[in-house]
Amino acid sequence: WLGHGEAGGYTASPKVVGEWFPPKDRGLAVGIYGAGASVGATIAPLLVIGLATRYGWRSAFVATGLLGLLFARQVVLLVTEPLGRAVQLADSITQGDLTRDMHDERRDELGHLLRSLGTMARTLREVVSEVRNGVDSVSSAAGQIATGNLDLSSRTEQSAASLEQTAASTEQLTATVTQSAETAQQANRLATTAIQAAEQGGEVVQQMVSSMEQINISSR
Repeated sequence: WLGHGEAGGYTASPKVVGEWFPPKDRGLAVGIYGAGASVGATIAPLLVIGLATRYGWRSAFVATGLLGLLFARQVVLLVTEPLGRAVQLADSITQGDLTRDMHDERRDELGHLLRSLGTMARTLREVVSEVRNGVDSVSSAAGQIATGNLDLSSRTEQSAASLEQTAASTEQLTATVTQSAETAQQANRLATTAIQAAEQGGEVVQQMVSSMEQINISSR
């Protein structure tokens, strides 16, 4: 069993380190799994023999099983921790919280997922900001249009009042013109009467002159 586990460990460990660890931590990871293999190969026989001698052969299987469970737990945490972060970010986005950022240097699929979620959150923030700016611009334009409509309504009311005043002035002017026409007609009638009176006075004067001439002739 040691030969089978050791062979698989030496082939799988470099791949795990290359895919799951960022470049700055790979040296430490390689040192840990290399030292672990060497130390395990040195300690395992002594530990198994000591446990089997003192507690029986079953204790050796129990101890190695517990160590395997602890190792499996660490592996599960290594996988579930980034998934939990991804789920938290997705829940925050679902609830409308776009302020959280996600940074991860892992080169595996989980790291790619976390970076993609972070990029999506930033893109959504930019889109929401642009939409908010557009809404503010539309609101400002609507306010300006409303103000312009109020000004136009006020000017329309003022124009209507001016037209009413003009109509009233026109009516007054018409009445004045009508009165002037009537006054002119009366003056015309008076002038006609005066002419007639003057003509009659002229005839009377002529009659008087004729009478005076006749008296003058008679006196001779």
